[in-house]
Order: sequence, then structure tokens, then C-alpha cells
Amino acid sequence: MQNFNGIDLSVLGLLEINRFNNSKAFYDEHKEEIKQKGRVPLSKLALDISPYMYDIDDEIFISPGNMVSRIRRDTRFTKDKSLYRQNIWMIFRHKKNEQHRSPVFWVEYCPSFYSYGVGYFGCTPDFMEFYRKMLREDWREWADIISDLREKGYMTDGERYKREKPGCPDPAVSDLYNLKELFFVKVNSDLSRLAEPSFLDEYKSAVADMTAAYKYILKLHKLYLIQKGEDDA
Repeated sequence: MQNFNGIDLSVLGLLEINRFNNSKAFYDEHKEEIKQKGRVPLSKLALDISPYMYDIDDEIFISPGNMVSRIRRDTRFTKDKSLYRQNIWMIFRHKKNEQHRSPVFWVEYCPSFYSYGVGYFGCTPDFMEFYRKMLREDWREWADIISDLREKGYMTDGERYKREKPGCPDPAVSDLYNLKELFFVKVNSDLSRLAEPSFLDEYKSAVADMTAAYKYILKLHKLYLIQKGEDDA
């Protein structure tokens, strides 16, 4: 039996108003409504798709109640002191204990679009240098994976170095070689799709599209930990 029945799109306006008001009193008054309309549906989506995720990575962390973003922002380390966000996301990451660096799938929505993607959370300069080293050794596998993603509408998400990094193995992968972050995302502005139970099927199809990229990044992650002398167990 499917748990996900779509997202009540009235929550989009509520998220906008809540961010505009920037008021704890307003948020507290509407907190349960935001939770039930905005956060709970993504938890149900996680529950429905978990068997497919485990087939991809039997160590993937899935806990539907703990995978969805909170509305209250942590403003301690940012210049933007707005108390609340107007986007909601859900992340599937490799292993519970790898919160600061891990391969991830995600899905996100806000009042103007929704998106889903795949990448690496915790793209330190050290990890990205290891990534470039792996490309120098064999760039064709990754280039083929990304070519397939781009044909399906995914794009690179994140900054690139303005000055090209030395040692790029082939011009065909120069844009992949100079990334600061390793994320690929597909964006859609037709928010009406979120309201349909069939969005579950759309996301299943998206996960299938992104699986080869996830497995490649997971391989990089494990090799990186071995190089660092850390245990992936």
C-alpha cells in the first residue's frame, strides 16, 4: 500500500507568508499545519521508496522522521538572520554516522520549483583533489555517466574554479574537472506534479536515472576514506 498521496500545495503559500512574517508567534500558530502539509508527505515518500534505495546501497541511511529539513533556520553562522526557510528537502545519505561527508540523493521543493539530485555532501578541497586524481586515472566512465544525466535534463550544481586546475586528462571533461562541488540536479517549475500520488513514480524514475552517478560517487567516497586511513565499516 502506497503511503505518499501527494503534497497539499497550499503549504507553499504558507511557507512564503511564514518567511515574510519572520515571527515565532506566527510560526508557532501554523507549525502543525506546515508539518502535516509540508514535511510529513516527504517522510511518507521516504517510506515508500526505501526498498529501492536499499537495492542501490544496502548501507543507506533511511529514517523517514529524521530525513526531512526543519523550517527553523540555524542563523548562528550566516549573515542571513531570517528565522525560517521557505523550502523543504529530504536527503538520503550513505550511512547514519557520515553526516558531514557522504554520497547523497535528495528531493526539494519551494514556492517556485521542485528539484531532485545526486552528489557528495562535504566537498572539501581535499576530497575534490582526490576526485580530480581519479579523473586523471580514468575519466571516461564518469564522462559517460554525466553525459547520460545531461541528456535526461540534469545539470551541474555548484561553483567552478575560475582558473582551470592543472592536469585535466581530456577537454571533454574540463567542466567536470574544475568543479568545486560534486552535485547534479534536475529542476521543474510545474509544481502541480507534487500534488499527485504519481510523483512517487516520477521520483523512482529519477532515482533510476541517478543510480550510476551515486554508485560512482560512493566508490570515490570509499576509496577516499581508505586513502585517509579511515574505516568505512
